[in-house]
Amino acid sequence: MESKPKNLSFTNTQVAYAHYSNSHLKKAYGVYKLIGNKFITSVGTTLTKLAFAFHVPIKPFVKFLIFDQFCGGETLKESSAKINKLQDRNVGVNLNYGVEIKNSE
Repeated sequence: MESKPKNLSFTNTQVAYAHYSNSHLKKAYGVYKLIGNKFITSVGTTLTKLAFAFHVPIKPFVKFLIFDQFCGGETLKESSAKINKLQDRNVGVNLNYGVEIKNSE
């Protein structure tokens, strides 16, 4: 049987984010500030659509900036490192597979 912490608290951010480096936390904070800005999100959405339309390779940018904050990896093998790191900190993992298909407007 799994042992659970006796005094579980979601307010102790020092413990919750101890496995992240300061640079990772600063990057995450910057990403959340960007996506929280309606103007920047609107412009970014438009630029992303244009980039797709003109076949501009934006995958590395998206993967570095946004994907890293919200996804464990593109494959199970790629996700394993993050899964193991979280499990070492007694954080449960829920794997989801998501695909978006746009058939029409």
